[in-house]
Amino acid sequence: MDKSLVKIKCASPSIKLGDVSYNADLIINEIKEADREGVNVLLLPELCLCGYSLRDMLSSPVIVESTQREIVRIANETATASTVSVVGMPFKHGDKLYNCAVIIEKGVILGAVPKSTLPKKSPFGEIRVFDTPSCDFEIMEAFGTQLGFGTELVIPVFNGSVRIGAVLGNARECIYALVEKGANLILNPTADIVTVTMAQDRSDLAKQISYESGCVFAMCNPSEEESTTDGVFSPHNLICQNGILLCEKKPFDKKTSDPVCEININSTENGEKPSKRAWTNNSPSPFVLDNQGEMDERCDLILNIQANALARRLRATYSKTMVVGISGGLDSTLALLAMVKSADLLNWDRKNIVAITMPCFGTTKRTKSNAIELCDALGVTLREIDILEATRIHLRDIGHDESIRNVTYENAQARERTQILMDVANDTNGIVVGTGDLSEVALGWATYNGDHMAMYNVNSDIPKTLVRHVVGYFAKNSGGRVAEILFDILDTPVSPELLPAKENGEIEQKTEDLVGPYDLHDYFLYNFAGRGYKPSQIYKNALEAFEGKFDSDTVYKWLTVFIKRFVTQQFKRSASPEGIKIGSVSLSPRGDFNMPSDMSYQSFLDELEANK
Repeated sequence: MDKSLVKIKCASPSIKLGDVSYNADLIINEIKEADREGVNVLLLPELCLCGYSLRDMLSSPVIVESTQREIVRIANETATASTVSVVGMPFKHGDKLYNCAVIIEKGVILGAVPKSTLPKKSPFGEIRVFDTPSCDFEIMEAFGTQLGFGTELVIPVFNGSVRIGAVLGNARECIYALVEKGANLILNPTADIVTVTMAQDRSDLAKQISYESGCVFAMCNPSEEESTTDGVFSPHNLICQNGILLCEKKPFDKKTSDPVCEININSTENGEKPSKRAWTNNSPSPFVLDNQGEMDERCDLILNIQANALARRLRATYSKTMVVGISGGLDSTLALLAMVKSADLLNWDRKNIVAITMPCFGTTKRTKSNAIELCDALGVTLREIDILEATRIHLRDIGHDESIRNVTYENAQARERTQILMDVANDTNGIVVGTGDLSEVALGWATYNGDHMAMYNVNSDIPKTLVRHVVGYFAKNSGGRVAEILFDILDTPVSPELLPAKENGEIEQKTEDLVGPYDLHDYFLYNFAGRGYKPSQIYKNALEAFEGKFDSDTVYKWLTVFIKRFVTQQFKRSASPEGIKIGSVSLSPRGDFNMPSDMSYQSFLDELEANK
């Protein structure tokens, strides 16, 4: 029958990563439920049959063979369903392996659409695992039948009134090629980790594509059950037509059901053309939004990303506790707040959070008091383990004079603390949650195998200037004693507290006096690693952005420090624990940023000096 009204649904089943038979059962149930709901077309996420984030295990014969077997079972067991379904899976043909969207109707596998553009810069390694198609379209033998295969495959259903084209990932040129071949419904199974700008970017892109192509555009993303090795997934599913967002399920939205829309597929009345977002350029705080309402939304999303990723990791490791070193400083405070939110998501007793304060030579009364009071106000378990004597014994054991307050003296404290955290985590069947932020990762401002190490880091992609805003947002929305303590922590100078305090009890060691202002370093980081600018360009732009705050000598001094530290401290990033991608700048060695640990920084300094 011809159909002008088409009911489309996007669904993200809660798969088990690598358990293909279990996932096939979920998909069969999704198709049958969609059929009962009168859904005509069901879109499922990229590689949902096995899980997108399996990385190199996607090419395992066990995974490949089971997906080829289970897709046939899915087709057979849904043969009575009228719903056309699109299932993501690895597809083996000859000696080639493709990342495909497989289209099924009434028990028949009609076609397989391969991903045409594999991301080169991705922690998930698609380019190592999958091949790209050598033709736009062909008929091939697979799954015991003949089917269409190719990037320009258009499949007519419902007597040709609906013409489906599928595109995996972000490949706009393929979309327009499909429209030229007659497609009026574009289905986009995809897999993107959640970042602070992802949802808005994807919505804007979908609206733009649906407007420019004149077709219906549907996009579907995986569930939270994907891996959290370097980021967190959450369904962001939407359907657009004529530049209008018809329905949407945003990341971490537990209240909204899967998007379902009944659409007149032949309607080509364009609405107002979506405007492309204007990106600001030379803000002195590139990680922070000027609009307070938007900034609050970003902070809320960051906390959700942290909490959901941590919850997924705790379930995967069957952990019973979360362990963190709490200092009364900003970074450990943010980690603790994310842990509290994660515990609440899991319906855990907050006492399963073990926060340990470990005073030593440089601990001040203010930071220790704030750490203790915050833990009490949040209702988590607090342990105080004084490491003074243990550190002194260690220094004596290695023959280091305690009066020599050098890097050995400082790092011995950091490593003693890390040892305690790791052992307590073992003793309580838990994981150590890392606290180091993106600014520290960039500068290498951490003790190797000390605070540099953890079992999972929730702050690793959040720069210091943004940490302040997220903690401030939590404080504003908490009120009472928690807010009072958090605001005092925000007013405390940033310090590792590894040197004894002054006689009046004030902090002796202030990080920004030693390594430079974080306002500058975060600006340098965003423009150097995020935008790829030359040092001289960063220098000139910084003079304009920070006019009246930092003079030229100051900017030049700290830019050279940034370049030297960024290059020489790569060895710490190469051995960093897993963490969560949050924004557009990430330094994870597992895909987002790679460089050798023994590279020279001289060319960067020469370019700066020659062109400043």
